[in-house]
Amino acid sequence: MTNQLIYDLDSFSVSESKVCNVGDCKHLLPSGDKTLTLLTQNIRSINRNLTGFEVLLQDLDVSCDILVLTECWLSKNTTNLPSLDGYYSYRSNININQNDGVVVYIKNNLRTIREEPVFLDSNCLIIKIVPDTVVMAIYRPPSQNLDRFLDSLDTNLKNLTSFKNIILLGDININIASGKTDTNIHNYLNICSFHGLLPAHYHPTHQSGSCLDHIILKSKNPSTTLVTNSTLTDHQAVLLSLQISSPRNNCMRSCTKINMTNLENDIRCIDLDPVYNSDDVNSSLNYFINSLQSAIKKNTFTKTMPRKYSCIKPWITPGLVRCIRHRDRLHLKLKLTPDDEGLSITYKRYRNFCNNLLKKLKNQYDKNELQKAGKNSKLLWKFVKSYTFRSKKLEPPLDILLSDINPIEAINKTNSFFVNVGKNLAEKTLNSSNISQHNSTTTSSTLNSFVLLDTDVNEVVRIISGLKDVCATGWDGIPNNILKRFKYILAPPLTHIFQLCLSKGIFPKLLKKAVVTPVFKSGDKTSVNNYRPISVLSGLSKILEKIINSRLIKYLEDNSLLSDGQFGFRAKKSTSQAVHTLTNYVTTNLDNGMHTIGIFLDLAKAFDTISCFLLLHKLETLGIRGQQLLLFSDYLSDRHQCVKIDQYTSSDLKNTSFGIPQGSILGPTLFLIYINELCSLSLQNGVIMSYADDTAILFSGKSLVEVYEYAQNGFNIVSNWLQKNLLSLNADKTNYILFTMRNTNIPLTNLNIYAHNCTYADTACTCPTLVKADHVKYLGVTIDTNLNFRKHIELLCTRVRKLIYVFKNLRNIADYKLIKQVYLALCQSILTYCITSWGGAAKTILLQLERAQRAILKVATFRPFRFPTQQLYIACKVLTVRQLFILNTVLFQHSALPFDPVPSDRRRKDLVCIKPQTRHAFARRFYVFLGPFLYNRLNKVLSFYNFRYKKCSKMISEYLLTLNYIDTEQLLEILA
Repeated sequence: MTNQLIYDLDSFSVSESKVCNVGDCKHLLPSGDKTLTLLTQNIRSINRNLTGFEVLLQDLDVSCDILVLTECWLSKNTTNLPSLDGYYSYRSNININQNDGVVVYIKNNLRTIREEPVFLDSNCLIIKIVPDTVVMAIYRPPSQNLDRFLDSLDTNLKNLTSFKNIILLGDININIASGKTDTNIHNYLNICSFHGLLPAHYHPTHQSGSCLDHIILKSKNPSTTLVTNSTLTDHQAVLLSLQISSPRNNCMRSCTKINMTNLENDIRCIDLDPVYNSDDVNSSLNYFINSLQSAIKKNTFTKTMPRKYSCIKPWITPGLVRCIRHRDRLHLKLKLTPDDEGLSITYKRYRNFCNNLLKKLKNQYDKNELQKAGKNSKLLWKFVKSYTFRSKKLEPPLDILLSDINPIEAINKTNSFFVNVGKNLAEKTLNSSNISQHNSTTTSSTLNSFVLLDTDVNEVVRIISGLKDVCATGWDGIPNNILKRFKYILAPPLTHIFQLCLSKGIFPKLLKKAVVTPVFKSGDKTSVNNYRPISVLSGLSKILEKIINSRLIKYLEDNSLLSDGQFGFRAKKSTSQAVHTLTNYVTTNLDNGMHTIGIFLDLAKAFDTISCFLLLHKLETLGIRGQQLLLFSDYLSDRHQCVKIDQYTSSDLKNTSFGIPQGSILGPTLFLIYINELCSLSLQNGVIMSYADDTAILFSGKSLVEVYEYAQNGFNIVSNWLQKNLLSLNADKTNYILFTMRNTNIPLTNLNIYAHNCTYADTACTCPTLVKADHVKYLGVTIDTNLNFRKHIELLCTRVRKLIYVFKNLRNIADYKLIKQVYLALCQSILTYCITSWGGAAKTILLQLERAQRAILKVATFRPFRFPTQQLYIACKVLTVRQLFILNTVLFQHSALPFDPVPSDRRRKDLVCIKPQTRHAFARRFYVFLGPFLYNRLNKVLSFYNFRYKKCSKMISEYLLTLNYIDTEQLLEILA
């Protein structure tokens, strides 16, 4: 028996392993739907060598499910990874130095959960595959501490004991080749063996003869491991094929085609008499949709493509393939005779020739694609995004499906959560049985009345023409491109149906169905609470909603029914104006010697907790009555939704009386109406400004005690309003800032702002206090206590630096005109966002941002690192950050002059705007002073007062381009 045991142990192998050439892998690896194929490769810079890796995949001709790339040279600035067709990707974020990093590409048909554990002295990604397989992708830099790595490995393997199949792979930089007696090697193998993992191979994977790229496996299933010759780096590629029972989606790719010619004929043949002869909105629309669906279905055919992965790139020509194979043959010969110096020189020269040829052909192909796009801006930007890795495909939220063993149960629970989340939050705020007692906080209503004017065919055609060509299709399966292609045929019956809707006050039932797509926000991907439900509605619903919404907005704006503190979803108002108004208020009060506090509210799922009952009452107080109110009541009631993730769809559920659909056309406008009273609340020494649910409350007072008192009283009023309107305030995430002109330590012992849920008694209160923050991010701008915007500018520097690699790639294939176009769209748009608020920062703070800007310009135009700054800006014809601030400040002032113009002969040329008076130098860095000041100064030189905005912008830009750094700064100096 002992001999038998010894024989069994000697013959036992966790995997059959072989060394082979690239072209032989296809014949040596098993294939099938129950086979999981993995590949690991040390790539030594993913951005530089990905093209070569794609060539390797083509030569392998193997359908790999998971690709593990190590030593990817990832940095904090690496955001968008290169994409591979048919794969989605994960990257390691906990990196040790600039040369490490792990990237994992996973087949689209494979459902996984990604984790990044704490792993000392190495990079690690854990990929969990339903139901019983886990992959650990690791890269360990050779210089890092091995003992700490082994401790981390042991700790993480203990957490994976429940998995039947454990695959550890990557570049571990521990030589486990046969015959090695190092203690560390044995410790590593002992730890793996303790957890049931054994090496799948011991073959050399490095040109030194060491086995550094491991596949360590725990599985009872048959497997095959191949070490194949790869000339990409000095490491070989290692493949593993493991038989598993994990469910995977059918990855037969299908392409749906529609015969448009036949479809047009069938649409013209539809009998529309039942539509025109009926006064029933729902029956008319039901007949119309069914007829259109039948015609589309009749002329739709599906073309399936094979499952086999194909990585053939257009620039990989037959001649290039022959070069690559000849290079590989030379490499094999060199491995057999490594001392042959002549062969070594020949191989290296031919390898370099082959690599240069590959880059040349790819660049030539990209140039041709760019030329094909021509002046088509849509195709042009599509190519630029794909070429610079900025087109990030939205990944389906597959992690939600893993919250339950049965995916259908998981998706039904998700739908139920989205349907009831608003009701549950509202019930926490106020018992739903008492809603009618708090039906409104409005004290008065308007005498005006909203009238829904009838629509016509021209309006319907215009709205259809404005629909997006490519977007998600609603439940009816009628794509926008068909509506747009046959708009002149479909518009007349649709106009008749919509006219019935407006006259009868009925919103069709079929247009109240929504397919909800969960969009991940942040946090745990398996928690439904971290997803935002976006409703995908029928294209026909969007047309009707646009008709109603255009009339509603016009009514609200014409009658000035919306508060001036509302900046969201309104014409001629933006996030920039909201931030601009906030900084102006703070600056003015601080300059006048007032203490100022800003409270930044965080509302929990604001769109989902809106009470439809209260919303209808608010609509009525704004003059929306009669049939018009019935239409909105019908729109909000009896809605249905289902959640769709991948190929799974939940059962339909009726919505409660809470929430408005996110993704709808009417939703944002209805939300503005719901919170309109909030922005109109009367607060002592306080103002409220809001962009959708991002709300800020500002208070000022003569002393600290006074401003805290105003802030507490005002916050109590706001909290009370939110409670009565069933909106949930997240007190933990609601912060406040005490603004000051200087960094002085002010003792604040008993001064706090409380999130009261008691009766606001003067006695000791145990309610939570709001967090006092040093800085808050509001509408994308980091606002700090001193308004020096240091943190915001540091963040901008990080964003701008991430674009350097984009322009490094683009400069090789694009002319300067396109590069500048991309610069204006990507870089300058970042620099000018809300620049009228922060662009007056101290020049020492702003200098780092201008250096990042110059780095992009130098890289994009092949300028040397020490190229003169002034010549750089003149050659590129772009403005510095400070000049962009001046330009935007003057243009903002030009659009909002403080008084009506008078004849020019009666006005001093240098005093078009009233000269501002300030008490402190602090205020002279902001728009309240610099707006009129810069306008007067530049108008004195350029005389642009009587010109339109575009002409004025051109004149100022041309003038600023002639100024050097010192002259630009002198424009901001009062005595200059």
